[in-house]
Amino acid sequence: EKRDLPENTWGTLLQQRAEEAEEKGCDLYLAIHSNAAPPSVAGTRRGPVVYYYATSPYGRQMAELIADELREIYPDPSKMQVLPTTTLRELRRTNAPSALVEVAYHDNPEDAAWIRGNIDEIGKALSNAVAAYFGLR
Repeated sequence: EKRDLPENTWGTLLQQRAEEAEEKGCDLYLAIHSNAAPPSVAGTRRGPVVYYYATSPYGRQMAELIADELREIYPDPSKMQVLPTTTLRELRRTNAPSALVEVAYHDNPEDAAWIRGNIDEIGKALSNAVAAYFGLR
């Protein structure tokens, strides 16, 4: 659990995951997280967010496929966001197409309940997106 680790340890672990994927020659890097809003607005934000490396067309394709699948199961599809970034370590450290999905906000009671109640559906949505990305659907 993140809050039990010093801040620099958490960042190092994320970087190590990306580097391990790179060393193994993975064809895709997919990070799965839950989100938390900044302290000043904690508990008020909702919805999935999918990040991709800003200059990666294949990363964007993967992010869009994930978003399409999550829109089908999330209670308010209008809350779905797909965002480019160059700052997230996990996406910066891989050459493979990559995406980081924040399935919902664990500090929001409704989102937290949705995550707990839909683990299987979330897993199926993510696996469907990966299958579609590789042309296996």
